[in-house]
Amino acid sequence: MPKLQSLVQLSRPTQVALQLFMGITALAGGVSLIATDGLGMEPSNMHGWFDSFLIPGLLLSIVVGGATTTAGIAQHREWRSADLVALVAAAIMLGWISIEMSILQTVDALQVIYVVLGLA
Repeated sequence: MPKLQSLVQLSRPTQVALQLFMGITALAGGVSLIATDGLGMEPSNMHGWFDSFLIPGLLLSIVVGGATTTAGIAQHREWRSADLVALVAAAIMLGWISIEMSILQTVDALQVIYVVLGLA
């Protein structure tokens, strides 16, 4: 399998740290969305897509958090497929942020930061 190349060359420990950071914060963010029913946002902010923050919270925790955490573990353990797992996790993260911005019809600093991290 050919080696995948990133736009930015980061050391393996840096890749692991970033992926685990994104995974843990996605898990915490999803749980917080569910526990607080929106972190202070109203369901109307989702413009009819969802009636509560349960489904978005589950998706953020399980899909985004799971993918990025798995990518960090794969990089740390040097799986043969680690680069592919990281690429898929980045695509999931970038997809999540794109859909989130579209549904909420907002762009904020935290979204921009996670787009940059997803591209790294």
